[in-house]
Amino acid sequence: MSFAGFIVPNLELPPLCHPRFKPGPPSEQAQVASQFLLEVINNSSLLDRRSLCIRPGRLAWVVCIDLVCHNYDGSVIDVAVKAMVRDGKGRIIIVVHSVSSTSVTILVSFFFKVAGLRTVQVPTVVLEDDDEEVMDTSEESTQTMAEEGGDIDSLKKRLKVFSKRRTRLALGPQPVSCTVAIFEGRSLLLDPTDEEEALCSALITVVLAQNHDAATEEGEEESVVHFRKAGGSPVSQNFMAECMALAKKQAKKIRKILEKAAPLEGM
Repeated sequence: MSFAGFIVPNLELPPLCHPRFKPGPPSEQAQVASQFLLEVINNSSLLDRRSLCIRPGRLAWVVCIDLVCHNYDGSVIDVAVKAMVRDGKGRIIIVVHSVSSTSVTILVSFFFKVAGLRTVQVPTVVLEDDDEEVMDTSEESTQTMAEEGGDIDSLKKRLKVFSKRRTRLALGPQPVSCTVAIFEGRSLLLDPTDEEEALCSALITVVLAQNHDAATEEGEEESVVHFRKAGGSPVSQNFMAECMALAKKQAKKIRKILEKAAPLEGM
């Protein structure tokens, strides 16, 4: 039985953003980037998927994060990680897991725009003839849902969504992504452009999040929550350590700029 909701990030790289991308199905780079964003969310504890569960095994929220690149000029992952928290747009929907199969049915859909996850507010959901709200996860309420069977139409009639009674998503520390380009195993360059990415010998992306349990005199320690090296030449351990140190310094600078531009409540 599932006790968690779903998060579906999607990065679109249309022909508008760069000549290398053609019309049609999502490119391999877009699919890899979308999967990377999902891994960042899961590894960084940005959003606990269990908080999206409405009724275990039956009802859950799905948070869809839609990101569209308008001008591809390198380090697209770094921008996408920031945007999905602060400036993305998307929708949240209620889905029903069929008791008899793995199918999913969409019941209700809501859209959020230009604010990303930081301002998403989840409406209160209640089932008619229930004394308790759907968010109850006790064994008794779970058994009640199982006895209801797979009658989706009946469930739709009983489902009430109060759009004016909303609760903000409980977000954890915001991850910050830093891409480092390596040239001939000797030079390091932060935030490379598209042309610099094509000329470098290796690209390393480091995603960091603040560790509240490891605070120092200089502030909270940056912990690595995800790491990616997309092919390229082999990199020595010493160079890898230099990339990590450089990314941590850059992450602190970026975090200060973001907080000054638009502080995040509770993060």
